[in-house]
Amino acid sequence: MRGDNVSITAKSGLSNARVPGLNCPETARRRVDADKKSKHANIPRDMIASGSTSQYVLGSTDAEQERLIRQAARLDPYTERLFRDAGLGPGQRILDIGSGVGDAAMLAARLVGPSGEIVGVERDERSIARARARVAEAGLHNVTFMQSDVNQVTSDAPFGMG
Repeated sequence: MRGDNVSITAKSGLSNARVPGLNCPETARRRVDADKKSKHANIPRDMIASGSTSQYVLGSTDAEQERLIRQAARLDPYTERLFRDAGLGPGQRILDIGSGVGDAAMLAARLVGPSGEIVGVERDERSIARARARVAEAGLHNVTFMQSDVNQVTSDAPFGMG
């Protein structure tokens, strides 16, 4: 640490207190980095939805949705293997809880095929809108989304593996 000093005024009436190291480049960088962070630990402020009703701690900003899409693309081979190992296959009706922007639902839709069905449940309106647009763009006709809390979901037909 460099020996640079800065004068600060404390509320207790002490003035011109000298604090070593406050003007060093590393401290300045940390201050700038801290200003970019939100109250949610190390999450950048541009990924937090202000005023959102979503309970998802990272919010549903465009930046966060893009991050989730990139993450899902990287994890797709592993997720597909997990789904196949779990027994997902043609003709099944699957409930996707917490669909987000639809990545898992779209992958499952390809596995269950046109004779199967995926019903996605998501609380966040922005995420549902993005998921619906992505499903339409992908030409998947066996995926629907409902904006709801999972505790409020009702269905006449069963979900599951059989």
